[in-house]
Amino acid sequence: MNIMHFQYAFFLLLPLLQLPYFGSSSTNITTDQSALLAIKSHILDPHNILLSNWSTATPVCDWIGVFCNTHKRVSVLDLSSKGLAGSLPSQIGNLSFLVELDLRNNSFSGHLPEELSKLRRLKHLDAGYNNFVGDIPAWLGSLKKLKFLGLHGCRFSGALPVSLSNLTELEHLNLHDNGAIAGNVPNEYSSLRKMKYFNLYSNGLSGSFPPCVLNFSMLQILDFTNNSISGHIPLDICSHLPSISGIYLSYNQLKGKIFSSNISGCSRLSDLSLSVNKLEGPIPRNFGNLTSLRNLYLGYNNLMGEIPDTIGNLRQLEFLNIANANLFGTIPLEMGDLNNLHLLDLGENNLIGSIPSRIFNISELSIVSLEQNNLTGKLQSSVKMSVPNLIEISIDLNKLSGNIPSFLMNASKLEFLDMSQNELTGFIPSSLGDLRLLKWLNLGFNNLHSPTSRFDKELSFISSLTKCMKLRELSFSGNYLNGILPSSMGNFSSELETLELEDCGIMGTIPPEIGNLSNIIYLGLDENSLGGFIPTSMKRLSMVQILRLPGNKLQGSIPTELCYLPNLGKLDLESNRLNGKIPDCLGNITSLRYIYLNSNNLTSAIPVNLWNLKDLLELNLSSNSINGSLSFEIGNLKSLIFMDLSANQIMGNIPSTLGTLQMLQNLSLAHNRLQGLIPKSLGNMLNLEELDLSLNNLLGEIPKSFEKLLYLKHFNVSYNKLSGEVPNGGPFANFTRQSFMSNQALCGAPWFHQCTTTHHHLHKVRRKYIFISVFVFLLISTMAVVVIIVFGRRKKRTNKSLEIDLPSRCIHQRISYYDLQRMTNGFSDSNLLGKGSLSSVYKGILSSETSCAIKVFDMEIQGALKSFDVECEVMRNLRHRNFVRVISSCSNLDFKALVLDYMPNGSLDNWLHSNENFLDIRQRLDIMIDVASAMEYLHHDYFLSS
Repeated sequence: MNIMHFQYAFFLLLPLLQLPYFGSSSTNITTDQSALLAIKSHILDPHNILLSNWSTATPVCDWIGVFCNTHKRVSVLDLSSKGLAGSLPSQIGNLSFLVELDLRNNSFSGHLPEELSKLRRLKHLDAGYNNFVGDIPAWLGSLKKLKFLGLHGCRFSGALPVSLSNLTELEHLNLHDNGAIAGNVPNEYSSLRKMKYFNLYSNGLSGSFPPCVLNFSMLQILDFTNNSISGHIPLDICSHLPSISGIYLSYNQLKGKIFSSNISGCSRLSDLSLSVNKLEGPIPRNFGNLTSLRNLYLGYNNLMGEIPDTIGNLRQLEFLNIANANLFGTIPLEMGDLNNLHLLDLGENNLIGSIPSRIFNISELSIVSLEQNNLTGKLQSSVKMSVPNLIEISIDLNKLSGNIPSFLMNASKLEFLDMSQNELTGFIPSSLGDLRLLKWLNLGFNNLHSPTSRFDKELSFISSLTKCMKLRELSFSGNYLNGILPSSMGNFSSELETLELEDCGIMGTIPPEIGNLSNIIYLGLDENSLGGFIPTSMKRLSMVQILRLPGNKLQGSIPTELCYLPNLGKLDLESNRLNGKIPDCLGNITSLRYIYLNSNNLTSAIPVNLWNLKDLLELNLSSNSINGSLSFEIGNLKSLIFMDLSANQIMGNIPSTLGTLQMLQNLSLAHNRLQGLIPKSLGNMLNLEELDLSLNNLLGEIPKSFEKLLYLKHFNVSYNKLSGEVPNGGPFANFTRQSFMSNQALCGAPWFHQCTTTHHHLHKVRRKYIFISVFVFLLISTMAVVVIIVFGRRKKRTNKSLEIDLPSRCIHQRISYYDLQRMTNGFSDSNLLGKGSLSSVYKGILSSETSCAIKVFDMEIQGALKSFDVECEVMRNLRHRNFVRVISSCSNLDFKALVLDYMPNGSLDNWLHSNENFLDIRQRLDIMIDVASAMEYLHHDYFLSS
C-alpha cells in the first residue's frame, strides 16, 4: 500500500519536475541566441554570411557556424575563414556550454574579452591569424580543460604569462608568428606534461634553451625557429623526448655542439632543422642512426668538419642542406645511396675533390647546389645517368674542368643551370636548345668556345636557345666565343629579362633585331669588339633598366632613340668611338641613376636638360672634348654621389650652386679650362671624399671653408694660379705637396714660403716705393722715345679710321636683367672681377658660350646714373682697337649695366705690379705705346656723333 501511494505520488510529481526543466532549456537557448546576436552586431560581415542567416526567425542551432549539443545548447562556434572583422563583445562569455571556439583566418581586432575566462568547458580555442593585440591574457590560465590554444599570426606582445602553466591538459600551444612575444619561456611550464605541439616560432623570445621542454615527454613537435634563443642545446635531449618527430631551432643564437648523446632515443625524428645558428664542431657520426630522418638542415653554422660517410644510412632522407657550414673534405660516395633525395645543398663550403657521379643517378633528385666550393675534376657523363626530375643545378664558383656533360641534355625538366666561373672547356652544345623548360642559363667565365667555322662566324648555339620559350636569364660572359651575333637573337623568348655577353670577343655589329627583346631588363655587351652604330631599334626595349655597351668600337652619335626608354636606370657607353653631342633628351629620362659616357669623342656643351635629373647618382663624362661652361642648374642634382667631368675643354667659372650637392662624395673637374675663383660654397659638401680641380686656370685662394670637409681623403689643385694661404685645419693636415704643385703664389704650408706678416709687409712696401721711384725716372726717360714714335705714326695715319666700328647706338642687342642674372649666377661673388667707386664688374657667359664682362652701376650712389649716360654716349662713338668693345647694355628705372668684351688676361695693374707675373722691357714698352696711342686718339681723333 505504501508502495502504491509512493508510485502514485511520483507520477503526480513527474510533470511538475519536468516543467522547470523545459522552462530552463528555453531560457538558456535564448541566452545563447542573445550572445550570438551581440557578436553579430559587433562584427563586420562584408560577404553577408551571417547577416541573413543569423536571424530570430531561424532556430539558433541551424545558424551558420553554430553547433549545439544534445541539450540544445551552443557547444561549438566556428567562424573561421569567413572574412569577418570587428571586435568580440563581452557577451561571448555567456555561451557557457561552449567547448570549441574557432575564429581563425579573419580580421578580428582589439583585445580578447576577459569574459572568455567564464567558459570553463572550453577545450579548443583558436584565434589564429587575426589582428588581436596586447599581452597574452593571464586569465587564459583559468580555462583548465583547454587542450588546444591557438593565438598565432596575431599581434600579441609582451612576455609569456606564467599562468598558462595551469593548463595541465594542454596538448597544442600555437603562439607562433606574432613577432613581439619576448622574454624567456617560464620554467613553470614544466607542468605541461601532456604537451605534444609546442610552436613558438617567429617571435622575439630570448634567453637560454628552456629546460622545461625536457619534461614534455609526449612532445612531438618543438618549434622555436626565428627567435633569439641562445645557449646550448641539451646534449641528452633525445633521452627526454622519445616521441619527438620534429625539432625546429633554426634562426636563433644557439651555440656549442650538436646533440649526440643517446641519439637512438630520437628514433622517430623525421625533421631536424638547426641552420643559421652558431653551432660548432663536426656532424656526429651517429646521426647515421636517425634512420627515420627525412629533412636535415644544418647550414649556416660553423661546424668545421667533414661530412660523415654514415650519412649514407639515412635512406629516407629527402632534403639535405648543410650549406655555408665551414665543411671541408670530400663529398662521401655514400651520398649516392640516398635514393629518396630531392634536394642536396652543400654550397658555400670548402669541399674538395670530385662530385660523385652516383649522385646524378638518384632519380628523385630535383635540386643540386654545390656552388662556391673547391671541387675539381670532370663531371662524369654516361648514357646510364638519368636525372628525369632534375630542375635546378648550381655548381658555379668551383674549379671543375672538362666538357659540359651530355647527360644534362636529357634533363627535360631542367629550369636552372649555373656552371659559371669554373674551368670548363670545349664547345657550347647547340642541344641546350632542347631543354625547353629552361629559365636560367649561366655558363659565364669558363674557357668555352662556339662551334663557328671559317666561313660562318655566327654563334649558332644562340639561335638554338631561341627554342627555350621560358628563358629569362642568359649569360655567356667571359668566354672566348669569337663570333658574330646572329639576327635570330631577336627571336628569343618574350620572357627574357637578362642577357649577358660581356668580354666574349664578339665581332661585327649589334643586329637591329635586338629591338625585339621587349621585356629585357639587363642588356650587357661590354668589352667586345662590336663596331658600327648603336641600333635605333633599341628604342623598343621599353623595359630595359641597365644598358651596358662599354669597351667596344661603336661609332657615330648617341641615338636620340635611347630617350624612348622610360625605365632606363643605367646607361654605360664608355670607351667607344662615339662622337657628336650628348642628346638633350637624355634629361627627360627621369629614371636614370647612372650615366657613363666617358672616353669617347663627344663634343659641344653639356645639355642644360641633363641637370634636371634630380635622382641621378653617378655621372661620368670625362675624357671627351666637351666644351662650354657649367650651368648654375647643376645644383639640381641633389642625389649625386659621383661626378667626373675631367679631361674636357669646359670653360668659365665653377658654379657656386655646385656646393648644394650635399650627397656628393667624388668630384673631378681636372684638366679643363675653368677659371675664376674656387667657390666657398664647395665647403658645404660635407660628404666629399675626393676633390680634383687640377690643371685649370683657377685664381684666388683655397677657401677656408674646405677645412670642414672632414671626410676628404684625396685633394688636388695642382697646376692652377692659386694664391694665398693654404688652409691647415681639418683634412689639410694629411695632404702632401703633390696636392698643390705649380701654384706659384700659395703660402703657409710646410712646402711654401711663410705668408707675409705685418712687419714684413711694411718692409715690402718701403722696397716697393724705392722701386717705383727708380721706375718713374726710367719712365720719364722712356716717354721721350714714346712721343717721337707716336708722332711718327701719326704722320703716316690717314684721315680714314683704321679701327673697328661700333654700332651707332649704345644698345646693340637686347639683353634683359634676368639674362644678366643667369649669366652671372645671380651676380655671385664668385663671378666678381672687380669694384670701382660707382660700379662692379662681373664675368658672364653669353648664349653663344663666349665670355663677357658686365659692368653694373650702383644706382644708390649719387652720380652713377650720369656716369652710365656719359659712358654710353662716349663709348658708342669710339673707333679704336685699344678700347674695350661694347656688346650691349641693359637699362631700366632701377638697373643700369654695360656688357663689354671680356679680357681673359686679367687687369693691367696685376701684370705690372703682381709678383706672379713678369714683363720684360719690350713688353712694357709695347703697353706704354698702346696706352699712349689710345690717349692720343681721344685727344685728336675722337668726336661725338650728332
